[in-house]
Amino acid sequence: MALEEMENKPIVTCHGEQELFKSIHPELIQSLPRDPVEWRRSYGRAPKTISVDVQFVPFSIDILQYEGSRQLLHQSFFHLYWTECPDVDAYKIVVKEEISKWQQTLKEKNISDWMIVLVEASNPKRGQKTKLLPRTSVFDKIKNDFCSKQSDRCIVLHEPNNPVPSVRSQESWTVFLGRLRQLILTSYNRNLGKFEEKMRAERERRNEPGWDFNQYFLLQEELAFVYEMLRQYDEALVQYDELDALFSQFVINSQAAKAPEWLNNFNGNCTRWDGLDLSRPINQQIRELIKTGKPTLLDIRNYLFSRQCVLLLFLNRPLEVANRTIAFLHNCVQELRILEITMPTGSVDCWVLLSSLEILDMCEKRASGNYRESYSYYSASLRAYAQSKLHQLGLLCGLMPDTEPTSEQLNMVVELLSGMGHLQPLQSKKYNSQQKLREALSSKEAFQKTYLELSEIAMGTFKHIGRQRSAKMMGKHLASFYMKRGEAAKAEGFLSDALKVYVKEGWKSIAIDTRKELAKCQKTMGNTNKYVKSCAVLASEMGISKADKEYFFNEMMEAAEKLNDAEDADCTIGNAKLVNIVKAQDDMVEESNKMSLEEVFTIESMNITPSDGKLTHGQEAKVTICIRSRFPEPVTVDQMVFSLSSDPIDKSPMPTSQKLFPGKVSSLKQEAFAFEEEVRVCDGKEEVEASSFLCVNAQKALQREDSSSSLILKELDLQYKDYKIKVDHESTVLEPGNNTLNFTFEARENGKIEGQQLWLKIKGLELILPRLTFDTRFIVNTQEPMVVISANNNHSLLAGVPQDLKLFISTGYYSIKSCDAISIQTIGQLEILKLEESAYNIMPCSKGADVNLPETAAYSEVELAMIVRAPLATVGAGNMNNDETCQLEQKMTLWCPWAETVVSTLSFQQPFRISHHLRTAGKRKFIQVSVENLCCAKFRLTDPEMKSLGQTSVKLQNLHPLTEKVLLPTCTMSYMWRFAVSDNLPRALECQFSIQYELIHPAPPREMALLHTYSFTLEDFTTQYIVSSSVSPSSNDAMCRAGKLCNLQLHVQVTGEHLETNTPLMYEVVTDSNTWAVCGKNNGLLNIEENLTEVSLQVIPLTAGYLPLPAIKLSRYMQQDRNQDAPPTKLTMTNVDNDTSIEDDKFDTPDCCNQSLPSLQAFSLGQVYLKSHAMQVHVLPENNESTVNIVQP
Repeated sequence: MALEEMENKPIVTCHGEQELFKSIHPELIQSLPRDPVEWRRSYGRAPKTISVDVQFVPFSIDILQYEGSRQLLHQSFFHLYWTECPDVDAYKIVVKEEISKWQQTLKEKNISDWMIVLVEASNPKRGQKTKLLPRTSVFDKIKNDFCSKQSDRCIVLHEPNNPVPSVRSQESWTVFLGRLRQLILTSYNRNLGKFEEKMRAERERRNEPGWDFNQYFLLQEELAFVYEMLRQYDEALVQYDELDALFSQFVINSQAAKAPEWLNNFNGNCTRWDGLDLSRPINQQIRELIKTGKPTLLDIRNYLFSRQCVLLLFLNRPLEVANRTIAFLHNCVQELRILEITMPTGSVDCWVLLSSLEILDMCEKRASGNYRESYSYYSASLRAYAQSKLHQLGLLCGLMPDTEPTSEQLNMVVELLSGMGHLQPLQSKKYNSQQKLREALSSKEAFQKTYLELSEIAMGTFKHIGRQRSAKMMGKHLASFYMKRGEAAKAEGFLSDALKVYVKEGWKSIAIDTRKELAKCQKTMGNTNKYVKSCAVLASEMGISKADKEYFFNEMMEAAEKLNDAEDADCTIGNAKLVNIVKAQDDMVEESNKMSLEEVFTIESMNITPSDGKLTHGQEAKVTICIRSRFPEPVTVDQMVFSLSSDPIDKSPMPTSQKLFPGKVSSLKQEAFAFEEEVRVCDGKEEVEASSFLCVNAQKALQREDSSSSLILKELDLQYKDYKIKVDHESTVLEPGNNTLNFTFEARENGKIEGQQLWLKIKGLELILPRLTFDTRFIVNTQEPMVVISANNNHSLLAGVPQDLKLFISTGYYSIKSCDAISIQTIGQLEILKLEESAYNIMPCSKGADVNLPETAAYSEVELAMIVRAPLATVGAGNMNNDETCQLEQKMTLWCPWAETVVSTLSFQQPFRISHHLRTAGKRKFIQVSVENLCCAKFRLTDPEMKSLGQTSVKLQNLHPLTEKVLLPTCTMSYMWRFAVSDNLPRALECQFSIQYELIHPAPPREMALLHTYSFTLEDFTTQYIVSSSVSPSSNDAMCRAGKLCNLQLHVQVTGEHLETNTPLMYEVVTDSNTWAVCGKNNGLLNIEENLTEVSLQVIPLTAGYLPLPAIKLSRYMQQDRNQDAPPTKLTMTNVDNDTSIEDDKFDTPDCCNQSLPSLQAFSLGQVYLKSHAMQVHVLPENNESTVNIVQP
């Protein structure tokens, strides 16, 4: 239902030429509210933007405001005078006198809000008159006569009715509308300000005798009406909120002081309780009662709150309506009690219910879309409150399912229906809240339908917004209602859901009451299986009286006896064997007689014997359980079974000094609170300003589980399972308090034995503990002997130095005798060294050792120390370049008479990498040997020696000091030797390097100096050619300049004795593209005929600075037959060092070699000496360059 807005508008009077105004009125009434303007208000209030929409009426003295008037809505706010006076003479004769009378009337009423409008219409006859400029115009006369101090109160409107308006007429119309809007807003401020002052003065008299709230209510409501008329609904709402607060304060003060006389008028009997009416903006019937001073408390409250609701709906705030309603209803009921207003029984409940349904119905229509979710947060409590009042009406009127209405209750219904009033004609067409309540009070079927509908919607709303506790409380009310209707099955579901939540959240008292109701419901249904379990829990509950505990204990025993009589005779346990009790999950009946043992008993402790949990074959073990009975009387347990599982385990050594499973282990994981400490220290001081604990997982720890999740173990978890080991007891009496149960069994197989389940049977009731929270694990293990060899402290092993090994022996079931020995065989060159001092005897041999062991008992562990040494690699550097060859694997085989043969692989790291380099200086030769440390150890190096093998004529002179050196981790030590004679050196020379080394850190198990040798061969290493080059300027310049030609002189000197003179040489100039450019070819052939050959080339330096000379590359130019596989158009350069071929297209094939396929062969290392390899030339920048690149040496 859409609410209609107030049709009243502010009144503006019009005087003067009415026909003129009528012609302008249609356009004026449309244009005035078209553009909103800013309304600057008084008393520092925030400005608002409003549209000026007024009602124009003819001027009349009756609608003028007067002093002391208490009305504001139907009074005029502004006054206009319209005239179309053509000339000054007509103005003096007629118009001036009329304006004077009009203004005199306004002054008598003390009205200063007016404006005179002079309309200049188009007149064709004016063009025929003599065009003389008058001394003054009509507009000037009016301004001088009436607006001398207020020039803005007089305005000229040019040709407003012209079908084709001119620019002047449009401008005048715009100015007129703007000024009229501002003057009307000024009038609003003036009139509303005067009225507010009058209203405040009236409110200040509220404690004087004779002051009447009803009259003040009408006065302030007049201001609210004006704000509503101006569509300022929030300001109008403020007025009603102030009235509400003022009235509530008077009622509260009446408890401590004498109530004013006007408040006593509300103490009369109330005969109407028809609730709120939001179908119309203003309830005129109640407003008339307020004018006459005869409203009741419910009348004034209904009217006041309905007006607040209407304004909130105009503001599109239906959520606030629902939010305010619950407080309004409680406040009004409390005021009825304070004022001691007499009302018929049930009338207040009717009023609350009608008001709630009216609000809910209105908000349901308005709260749609995005508001629906938020609306539910406010409507849920309102629906619950309405449901409680309907429940009270059902009890009063005998409408509950288990009662029949009496004659007195029927008369009460008639009286309640009469106090609701008559349905309004507009309301009677629809099924509204009052009609719904009338039907509910008229018949039990309608009442029950309405009650169920309201309760289910309220419960669903609570669930939707996450208020599960309130939803469960509503479920309890529904369960009580269904119990009265005899529908116990429906009631059980609501009670069960509520019980789960109460138990989980620790509402112990509420949970006990709910369980009692649930037990009553189950007994009514005849469900013995569920009833016996509810009675068992109640009989063991600590928060219940002794009499109730005994009652439910007796009920439990009677129900269990019935179940026992109905059981199949085959479901028995005898001789520790279970017959036909294990059922498949698919065959499990819906209602089981099984329940969790922890609901009635408490397991205080579980202890195992032996305490360390280690068993051997045939050894007896015992589990001792301390169980506390919470029943009020002794109970006989007919059958009791403790089940254990047996699983195989891996064979591994077991520590002897450590308990296998210490402490108590919980199998039920719970999210615990995690806290972080935060300390704040004062700036610049050491004092603690504040400290706090912050829960970092509060959301996860406090999160609510779904209400459908069961807090009691599911039926599938409460099934008896057939485990491998079962220990049973027959007919045991458990006294109230602690009882001790002993379960003894014998270990028969290797593996892990763990307690899994405890099963008790009390007549027909089965109690199962499916998971044990105490540790009851045993290890049955006849351990096999085992031998393991590994590095000591898991360190990496180094080759070439003595290393510690650890021999771990686990005897298992075997007892080592004094004559027992372990035979160790090594494969390769791994050497076992003899220990000097040891409790056992190690006898090394050529391929291993024999270890004589001391006497050792069974199930013991022995660790033996050994010292081994792996050989160093004696190969050359070519085989030691990659990291894989730095690891040396050695295998060791262990034979012992009581265990299996063990083959162990040990990985040794090579500590050194030795490499050699041939160095050349002209014809002189040098040998450099580098020793690189590959590990993290420190070594002492002494006595380095280099000698030639098979060449006694070759002498080597050492160039390094002979003192001992310490080689640090990841460092390199280098040694240098020089050939004593440079001539007559052999083409091939075998050399051997030897050095003494000793491990310093980590400390070796045995100190000893060891010798390491390194052999290598030098081939074709004598110097055959010496290549030198130089660069000089080609012009008269003293130095080279960038960008200019320079001469490159290449000198090749022959120094070798055994040369092939018929083999030409090829040279190549290799340059950097950023420094040098070669003019012409950068390569060519050389025919060596003399000891010294010179070649001249031209190059251009590309940059200035100290430039390195272009590199020179010299190769042998070899010819091949055409029938070979080499391509005919390419030169192939063979690298002798690494036997790789490089194809190069940049060499030009000489004409003399067209008949064969050429290839390039590089010289061996040391045969060509590049004399100018490290030389530089100074190049100056160009003369005409302002900015050049400089290469610094």
